[in-house]
Amino acid sequence: LAGVCLDSNQRSCGNGFVRFKCPGTASEIQCCPDQADNGNRPTATGQLPTQGVQAQCKVGNNAGVCIDRDNCPRPFQPFAASTGMTDGGCASIRSARIQCCSTPPAGGGSETSGGAVAGSGSCAGLYFPLKSGSLKEISVNWGNSRSSGRRCHAGLDIYTKGARKVVAVGSGTVSGIRKGWYPCSGGSIDAILVYHTSGPLRGKTINYGEMNPGTYSVRVGSSVRAGQELGVARNCGMLHFELYSGRRARTTQWPPRNGRVGSGCTRTSMGTKPSHLNDPRPLLNCLKPRGAKFRHGVSFLQEPEDPSLFDADLADEYDEFDVEGEEGEGSNVGVILIVIGVLLILLIAVLSVYFFVIRPKQAQNQEDNSIGVYNDAFQMADDGSPGPWEADSTPAYAGEGTPGVFECQHCPGKVY
Repeated sequence: LAGVCLDSNQRSCGNGFVRFKCPGTASEIQCCPDQADNGNRPTATGQLPTQGVQAQCKVGNNAGVCIDRDNCPRPFQPFAASTGMTDGGCASIRSARIQCCSTPPAGGGSETSGGAVAGSGSCAGLYFPLKSGSLKEISVNWGNSRSSGRRCHAGLDIYTKGARKVVAVGSGTVSGIRKGWYPCSGGSIDAILVYHTSGPLRGKTINYGEMNPGTYSVRVGSSVRAGQELGVARNCGMLHFELYSGRRARTTQWPPRNGRVGSGCTRTSMGTKPSHLNDPRPLLNCLKPRGAKFRHGVSFLQEPEDPSLFDADLADEYDEFDVEGEEGEGSNVGVILIVIGVLLILLIAVLSVYFFVIRPKQAQNQEDNSIGVYNDAFQMADDGSPGPWEADSTPAYAGEGTPGVFECQHCPGKVY
């Protein structure tokens, strides 16, 4: 809301306007935002509205009230229950317009000397997953449509620019590396999963998806420290960020209710979300750099009116549905192994047919085609004793007849 900063001792804000302290100015200089007098604005700076309140709620440790989001005045902001940033006080109210009107939680990372963006408040000790200068914009598209509406987006995309360097959010151990996890227009990419045993992320696993192969040196079992550079996310133009409960070595798919995403899985399919798949938005909202830009102008504090806005993002992405495994393993290596296995089975089948069917039949045919020759001079005696050639191997008829050319009766066309 537009406003003017003026001296409160010389002029009042006037009817329909409310005074707010301007940061970094003298106490008497206050802002008069251009806000209509609808009866729901705070009567004094810092007071929550009292009219139209349906329930009490909290955002972090900050108290709030459940009212129509359009009636939440500044400096407060409305938070949808699906953002995961509220205590659920408004969740029982069947209206997307009724949201928790409260003070935004402390957050906003500051750059360190090493270029990493450190969190503050409840995120102290953690880092935004991109180095300073590598963030283009954040797409708050967790739960949006993927695979033409057959799958919910299990992560959140952080678009990269410049050096596109990725850093570890917290200290932990590499629990999985999925090579060939996803194909992009810029080439195949990998996924690195890090499990945390201490700090604010204790018991959680982060998937740093869409990392460029050859830009990281960690292996499964490697220890990483918070803020440590992991690699580069360039091929897909983004870092795909997922958050899980427990130790995970593979990623997970999120199936939509009734097989269709519809108006977005955060509205329609929270009941089909795997229990170990977490909403990454509260964490990244706490860690985001000051002045971070948001894709389509939709921030962490909002629920998009038209979720299909984010469907257009898929023009820059390949459909990873067909390469993810049963738990979203998404590895081309797995596909290659399956193909190799099928080829080996076919080879064994072909060899079995040859050795157990074709070859014995060929041997039988050769035996059946042999020619028997009868010669009295070479026959065994009736008692089984050797024939007369034992003493003289020359047949009795050897000296008879006239030498010449003879035709074999059993072999037509053969002459001797």
